[in-house]
Amino acid sequence: MKTFSSALVWLILTIIAVSLIFSYRFLPSSREKYTITERTLDSEYELYVLHHEPSSHFCSLPRRPLICAHGGDLESAPPNTLSSFQAALEAGADCIEVDVSMTKDGQLVALHDRDLAALLDIIRSGGGGTAAGRGTGTTAAPFLESRLPSWNRRLVHSSDLFPIIGDYTWDQLLKLKWQKDGSGVALVEDVLDLILSSSSHDIAITLDIKLTDSHNEILEAELMAQAVFDLLKKTNCGQYCMTWSKSDVFVAAMKIVDTNQRVGLVVLNETSASRTARMHEPLRLQHLGAEVAGVHYRMATTELTKLLKKAKREVHIWTANTAAMMTLALDAGPDAVVTSHPRKLLTALHARAAACARGRKESSSF
Repeated sequence: MKTFSSALVWLILTIIAVSLIFSYRFLPSSREKYTITERTLDSEYELYVLHHEPSSHFCSLPRRPLICAHGGDLESAPPNTLSSFQAALEAGADCIEVDVSMTKDGQLVALHDRDLAALLDIIRSGGGGTAAGRGTGTTAAPFLESRLPSWNRRLVHSSDLFPIIGDYTWDQLLKLKWQKDGSGVALVEDVLDLILSSSSHDIAITLDIKLTDSHNEILEAELMAQAVFDLLKKTNCGQYCMTWSKSDVFVAAMKIVDTNQRVGLVVLNETSASRTARMHEPLRLQHLGAEVAGVHYRMATTELTKLLKKAKREVHIWTANTAAMMTLALDAGPDAVVTSHPRKLLTALHARAAACARGRKESSSF
């Protein structure tokens, strides 16, 4: 009996050991499960998360969400470059989101402050990261940084601030190139011309307007709204382009300049600053008639989508770059999902559609 008990104990221990080894080797850890990185997005588990058992709300949608390429296709080229936008078009993205900033001399460029930091190869001391190797790696970076006001040069090394595009002229930005493919900063006009001329189907365009002067936000918003209006008129992009911004002041200014222009409000509760600015309130400023709500992925729920739909607003969820984020966004049933990885999200979308079809077939068999 003693021998049998010992053998049983050894058998149980062996099973436990094998199970632990299998779990360690083949299954994601709890941290990996809930902190899914872009680096592992190609893994079998990631793909499983993306399309396995989509929500009933997702499967009941009358049409699939649009896939909107954030800054283009970042798997193929640097963000907000002509090559990145071209890659997104070739990938079959339904929508392109373009970051829009104004230079010191009034030019509208497709550039985000964090992209400028990368182009300048600025090391952000607080974040522990560096953009070195992604930007120019040439003498252009220190040349441009030396033109910044002294207070701004100090700020670019903080943990949560970026260099400001409005401190540079268009000619200065032209000197910056991405090491990956040699591409440079593009004018928004050139981006719109590329998208509108090369698209084989009607494609939606979202202009994400960036303001930088918090001390004179009203004046900056008015100048930006007029510049955007003039550009949309020049490029005939009015019917394809929608503008949104984290600045409610810009949204109001854009509607004043052109009441027919489609605009979007950003819905965000990630920081105390965003909550203080009431950005977490999805139905704020209803009198402006904003047609779109740009919802941060952390707030994406079926309930919020239904609330906004009842208020007759489109729901665009941003920026879903990992499997976990994509799952949250898609299951909420929005009109569009913004991502830096349009190819992966399109693949997931097609797999989800197949899963929904299988579910309907299985249900009808009972």
